[in-house]
Amino acid sequence: MVRKVFISVFISVFIFCFLFGCNSVPTTSDRIAGSIEEGKIAFLRGEYEKSSAIFRYAVETEGSATAHYWLARSLLAEGKYQDARKEFLAVVESSDDSYIKAQALRGAADSAYFDGDYESAVEHYRELVQRYSDKVYSEEVLIRWGKSCQRAGLWDDAASVFKKLRQRAPTANEIEIAEEGLKFCSLRCFVIQVGVFENKFSAEEVLERMKKLGYNDARIEELRRGGEPVFAVWVGRFETYRSACVALSRVRGVHQVEDAIVKP
Repeated sequence: MVRKVFISVFISVFIFCFLFGCNSVPTTSDRIAGSIEEGKIAFLRGEYEKSSAIFRYAVETEGSATAHYWLARSLLAEGKYQDARKEFLAVVESSDDSYIKAQALRGAADSAYFDGDYESAVEHYRELVQRYSDKVYSEEVLIRWGKSCQRAGLWDDAASVFKKLRQRAPTANEIEIAEEGLKFCSLRCFVIQVGVFENKFSAEEVLERMKKLGYNDARIEELRRGGEPVFAVWVGRFETYRSACVALSRVRGVHQVEDAIVKP
């Protein structure tokens, strides 16, 4: 794949030079610049496998921070989270551009978050906010940082993050997320949410079904969505995120409650 990319880029640049009167054969720098632009086009088209191959060629040929950064973004889009994180961290180490370093650290944090490595995600988000709060400090960063803290069992740290979110949240939805995050920090446990309903009667029907299946601790919890009350049906109280995920597999598989999720 990389060989095909090299040939494609070389031919494209050579034809350009022939048509527009270039006096020399394209240099390595010309080919690298051409490949990065071609890779960006593929990335924007959603052709992530192709863009990854193109940017990997650029990394292997030149190894610039720009090539590493775009390769990392492509790998993240492909769902190759560990490889993406490695490339993002390479950018953090090598780039002289503070904005690119901040974006790369955000990418490393997101890669760890989506990979389920919440301890690493916590460290990356914390460093991101401490070092680059003026460049990358969005509500989404705070939400993922807070959830990472919770799933790593760092309830006090999570509470601090969600308080920050509540203070600066510009939308009602983000305020509700902050309040729900703080609620779980107070409970200090994970639950399985089997459904959320606007009608309490519907929630009560599901509650009875879960109790008949043996979930005697099933309960209804009132939450807020869009400023309106909704009724969630929760089962279980789990000390760790991992144990909640194990129980979730049984709820979905054995009892076929396909919409069940772990909260928070």
